[in-house]
Amino acid sequence: MALTLGLRRGEALGLRWSDLTVKWQHGCEQGTKCRKNRAAHVCAKRETESAALTIKRGIQQLVWRHGCPEKRPCGKKYGAGCPQRHGGGVVVTDVKSRAGRRTIGVPRQLIDALEKHREAQNAERDKACELWDEGDWMFANYVGRPVHPTVDHENWKLLLRSAEVRDARLHDARHTAATMLLVLKVPPRAIMSVMGWSEHAMLTRYLHIPHELTDDIAAQVGGLMWAAPAAADVDDDEEELTDEQRAALLKLVAALPDRWRERLADVLPDDDDGPGSALVPA
Repeated sequence: MALTLGLRRGEALGLRWSDLTVKWQHGCEQGTKCRKNRAAHVCAKRETESAALTIKRGIQQLVWRHGCPEKRPCGKKYGAGCPQRHGGGVVVTDVKSRAGRRTIGVPRQLIDALEKHREAQNAERDKACELWDEGDWMFANYVGRPVHPTVDHENWKLLLRSAEVRDARLHDARHTAATMLLVLKVPPRAIMSVMGWSEHAMLTRYLHIPHELTDDIAAQVGGLMWAAPAAADVDDDEEELTDEQRAALLKLVAALPDRWRERLADVLPDDDDGPGSALVPA
């Protein structure tokens, strides 16, 4: 969920099945009894037509505080070990901001994975019998209650070791999700909506620009500024970019961070009037 949708840990753990809306379509052939007599969601070969997930709550782990009197401290370093601890534990909270409360599309492949997860969860429910807590949690422990953030952290680390990949925080997967949207050329405003950001500054903090993307930008700018005229279109009176248009393009490129302008300067032609000399400030 973090890699695909960019969810925060608390947002993913706070999901309920009722937050997921799936529109199904028949996967069986036209004219069959299933299509005539059954709704799409009960079709044995059903397929996902569209799906959306609403983010509106999260699981938060609060730090325990000491409750023992100062004159007679318990001797424990952390509040979690204090016999009279208070104010801590795992709680369910609403999302922090209006931007955080959002609805995002879910890829078909992820819906398939969630359906398999639901089947496994139903088997755990049957095994737990009356011990199961019917909280409708999408990710639950063996008795139906929300997964503890610490347990989720340990499972994430175990997954990384099993996959034999470098160690990383779960929050790094959120960075990856945002970068994938950038590579897919999703508009910045749409990226902010998916990620639940309210400030443009978060784009700079989270997005990592791949070298391939900066090279692609350089190629596009170079192709626009020095486009070779087609043989059939060669005309002495051919209209070129105006000074105003050229200045606007230079202003756009100049808005990029210094390291990107330096990369562009290495790729774009450099002449007295060309943008190559204007990319890197003197």
